[in-house]
Amino acid sequence: CVTVTDQVLVTTDGICCQLSIDNIQITNGDCTSPNAGNIVISYSGETTGLEFSIDGGANFQASNTFSNLAPGTYQIQAIDDANCLVVQEIVIPAVSAPSITSVDLVDPTCGNNDGNIDITATGGTGTLTYSIDNNTTVQTNPLFQNLGSGNYVVVVTDASGCEATQTVQLVSPNSPTIDNVATVNPLCAASDGSLTITASGGVAPLTYSIDNGTNTQATGVYNGLAAGSYQVLVADANGC
Repeated sequence: CVTVTDQVLVTTDGICCQLSIDNIQITNGDCTSPNAGNIVISYSGETTGLEFSIDGGANFQASNTFSNLAPGTYQIQAIDDANCLVVQEIVIPAVSAPSITSVDLVDPTCGNNDGNIDITATGGTGTLTYSIDNNTTVQTNPLFQNLGSGNYVVVVTDASGCEATQTVQLVSPNSPTIDNVATVNPLCAASDGSLTITASGGVAPLTYSIDNGTNTQATGVYNGLAAGSYQVLVADANGC
């Protein structure tokens, strides 16, 4: 609410008017009803036959309350039966809803929950709150961490309940898949066996290992192997 306390006294026929406007209480509309503003005029002094206008005197009424007003400038007039006139101008400000200016995303890696959403918003009234689950949970911090892949409904809400909404998506890159491991067994006790690993997916380049990642190489072909057990591992550029 905005309260205006200045007043103007006008004399008529040499007689000082006793009428004065003490304050004007202004209530804004909100984002869902922007034309629901109100003006309440408080006055003192001469009160006989009082009438009020908010359109520069084009229309008068006996009530000091005006409702369902759009944002804008209004010229307040109060007049009594002695034609003493008090004039004042006020403004009902436009409602400022919040606006989402940017949403910075950090995608999670390898199916992990290490993604981030960082929201930047401006405007609105009072303290802004933030949500990434369509206002099921809210917080005053615009940074959300430890997120997995998926769709998120970002909502920014101000103190008046006005909202800005945007849907974003975090994408976790697919891990590589081992499609096939072709083996050639060694002859007798010789070390002439081989493994050929075929893999797809992930983020190139892929690396291959047959000792669970202790040693890696850029190709999936291993020759000169003795009989035994081997732990095949394929990793991509993200370490998936």
